[in-house]
Amino acid sequence: MYLRTFESLKLARECMTPVRTPLVGFGGHIVHPEGMVTLTVTVGRHPRCRTIPVNFVMVKADSPYNLLLGRPTLNALRAVYSTYHLSFKFPTPEGVAEVSSDVCAARECYLATLQVASPSTSGARPERKSNILSIDSIDPQRAEKIPRLETGDEVEEFPLDPTKSDQTIRVGTQLPSPVKRGMVSLLREYRDVFAWAAEEVQGVRITS
Repeated sequence: MYLRTFESLKLARECMTPVRTPLVGFGGHIVHPEGMVTLTVTVGRHPRCRTIPVNFVMVKADSPYNLLLGRPTLNALRAVYSTYHLSFKFPTPEGVAEVSSDVCAARECYLATLQVASPSTSGARPERKSNILSIDSIDPQRAEKIPRLETGDEVEEFPLDPTKSDQTIRVGTQLPSPVKRGMVSLLREYRDVFAWAAEEVQGVRITS
């Protein structure tokens, strides 16, 4: 939970439990939590909802998000989530509940996070950012396009079956020769597990 959300909920710092373990982000930066607070959270809409206690670690950091729900909370809900659909489902006594995200808001938050994390390319000293990150001025249409990640190594194609030239695999040219030969040999040995057409998938009924 971020400080802005903590203050918006008008929670008292006396309610927090001290936390000594720092949080380490993907970029290696370290954030020292202000403390931990336990709140009762209701997820879903009546009657398909569940109320559980959730431990939130409060941090002083700029973020377009209000808070983040971790795996312990999702596990407590027995939730099954799909990042592609931006939603998750979980069982309740009244049936299966579904929680969906706002696609536009999720995109704006994602773009805001990228823009804050982007390093400055000029030699000028960066201006000090506000403690509150606003996403109102962010236009997704004007955001810089993020290039697709591509492999930096060249690849070489090998046929899995000498009689079928269209069934090939790609192996990096920078691999040591013994590793490359072993990988190609292994894939050729188990080439029957590959499905090159829908009718080759076992257990799937094809209907026209």
